[in-house]
Amino acid sequence: MDTNEHEISFEKLVGAIKLAHEELAAQAGRAVNMSLTLRNWFIGCYIAEYELRGSDRAQYGAKLLADLAKRLTKLAVSNSNRRQLYRYLRLYRLYPEIVGTLPAQLKTLLPAGTKALEIVGILLCTQHDKTLVEYALAGMDNGLFVSRYQLELPKREEIQRFIDEQMRDSK
Repeated sequence: MDTNEHEISFEKLVGAIKLAHEELAAQAGRAVNMSLTLRNWFIGCYIAEYELRGSDRAQYGAKLLADLAKRLTKLAVSNSNRRQLYRYLRLYRLYPEIVGTLPAQLKTLLPAGTKALEIVGILLCTQHDKTLVEYALAGMDNGLFVSRYQLELPKREEIQRFIDEQMRDSK
């Protein structure tokens, strides 16, 4: 019986450690990038919501981002200069659907009444396939419901008219 079959050389030890280090460092980098993206999106969300509903927003007006940048810099919040805050606000406005990817524990960080939570979607299917619909709606737990079934897909103009009516009626 060969007792050396589980032995490794010093070079293999070094190689294995290097490989583990590189892979886990790359994973850590991806996790950090995701966390920073979410952090920046949240900052943009807070700014957008403040612009809409802030009780004292009138006193800041056009200088909101400059004043906010000064205050956050004093608090040692990294990458919070005026230009970066503008980018975060733009990120939030360009990608409001990120809210749908947030795990439940992060959704608690959203300000009450967040506009991003009001996203409306339409799922059009040519066949009634419960499995497909369940897959398309996986992870969405915000009270989805089916408004109506139709045998044919509506024309673009009909969809637009329906959405306009719904928006008008919800005001």
